[in-house]
Amino acid sequence: MKMRRVVMAAICSVGLLAPVAVLMAADAAAEKAVLRAEADRMKALVDGNGAALEKLLGDDLTYVHSAGGPPEGKKELVEEIGSGKRDYAGFSGEEQTARVYGTTAIVNGIAVVTNMARGQAQPPFKIRYIAVHVNRNGQWQLVAFQATRPPDPK
Repeated sequence: MKMRRVVMAAICSVGLLAPVAVLMAADAAAEKAVLRAEADRMKALVDGNGAALEKLLGDDLTYVHSAGGPPEGKKELVEEIGSGKRDYAGFSGEEQTARVYGTTAIVNGIAVVTNMARGQAQPPFKIRYIAVHVNRNGQWQLVAFQATRPPDPK
């Protein structure tokens, strides 16, 4: 009788843990997809690919650059990138972490940014940023971005 209880308890435990394992795998896959969307966005910024940004950015985007200034929306950012008014020679993520909460994800990270000015790459600098993505119809879209420059190490 005691052995039967132990076996039943083990079966119940496995039954309760299986859904948890499935959820953890789904979260890991979603985190990976969000980080892929971040990498795709950074590549589109460097490539000046407005068409890719149209898909990667939500229509309700609020984008705050590390240099300050007023927040931009999707239309302004896509126009600046597509026209070359805002030109990046490099934009790559470091130390990125993604946390997924259902259809919303938050990415914290550091990026190395290299701007172009008068056809010349400027010295790279680091930004610390937070990005909020929302999954819409299976596509992760950036809806909020805010960056700041960390103090120079002394």
